[in-house]
Amino acid sequence: MSQQWTVKFSPVDTWFFKESRNMDDSGAILMESLFPASIKTLLGAIRTYIGNERQIDWSNFSADSEFAKTIGYGEHDLGALVCNGFSLEKNGESHYAAPLNLVSKDGMYEFFEIGQAVQTDLGFCRLPEMKTVGGKPLENHYLSKTDWESILKGKLPSSSIAKTHTQLPGDRKKSDVILVNEPRLGIARNNQTGSVIQGMLYQTEHLRLQEGWSMSLQLQSSLPLFENQQSSDLIRLGGEGRLAHVEFKQAAAELPAKVSVTQNMLGVIIYLLTPLPDQRVDNQLPVLPFSDVKVSQSSQTQALQWEGSVGDLKIKVISAVVGKSIRLGGWDMKLHKSTPVRSFVPPGSCWYVQTESQEQAQQIIDGLHGQFLTSGIERQYGYGQVFVGLWLK
Repeated sequence: MSQQWTVKFSPVDTWFFKESRNMDDSGAILMESLFPASIKTLLGAIRTYIGNERQIDWSNFSADSEFAKTIGYGEHDLGALVCNGFSLEKNGESHYAAPLNLVSKDGMYEFFEIGQAVQTDLGFCRLPEMKTVGGKPLENHYLSKTDWESILKGKLPSSSIAKTHTQLPGDRKKSDVILVNEPRLGIARNNQTGSVIQGMLYQTEHLRLQEGWSMSLQLQSSLPLFENQQSSDLIRLGGEGRLAHVEFKQAAAELPAKVSVTQNMLGVIIYLLTPLPDQRVDNQLPVLPFSDVKVSQSSQTQALQWEGSVGDLKIKVISAVVGKSIRLGGWDMKLHKSTPVRSFVPPGSCWYVQTESQEQAQQIIDGLHGQFLTSGIERQYGYGQVFVGLWLK
């Protein structure tokens, strides 16, 4: 029987999750920190912790080791480990990346509307439109589980939306700020002589989370992971091996509830929660939640539409709001070198799906809500998790 675990990471001081640029290439430019940490980084810390807890001899550890069945070996083998989702937490309540079809101006929120077809570089397409001039999509913002349940019903959020970054010291006490950026100056050190290496200075951007905030990862495994059903410890996490307080609890997170279809809807909206690998063969195609793409033209609007399937579900995408690609790499502990940097579709991206009937809409909701658009090792990393909400008239 599979075990399900919630693993929560809380900072002891500051964190640093290095961006994809090489430290040697940064020059005098500040090396920015990613937030949140990539799932690969968090899983790597957990795998190391589990191995240390079992007193694994890492110098003799290999793909043939018995314990490799539990935690895997290298980047492309996670053993029995499966990531079932990621969220931020504030005082125990889950928060997920805000959808990019939600825009804000002066503290007021509204959704993008899908406009009439216009000529674009892709062809004749229906694009998202803002009703309010000057509104901004909520990039780098997070919504609570309660507000996400409103979003999925086609309603606006009722509480303030938390933003991830601020560089303003005066914002430290604001309740809607998740973290504060802190620039640091570092030196290169010769460990043999204990002296400074001349000319080797670098700047990094550390992250100080506000009180009550943490990162949470959902794990599943068919093999035992931790000795106790609930425990906590200190581990090294991310760049510079910063300390983190980690809590393990044998329990699954409760996702926002599935919605039911209504009369006044045009279809459904698929919302992306965790990064999705951009595996397009043809870069002339838009980013889509499936790979087997058939391009057709609407008989009513003459606009292009993109058809494909996710599992047994047939999906017809009419329009989308997709954020800028994020670049993620990492460090291969097995080969002792950086892993190739890849492009991912960012969380918060969403696709508008036209449905032919209420029955088809409910099938997509029941089949995809809380599920994943990936398979194989990408699924084990928890990439491509989605929510499904209503697209109202």
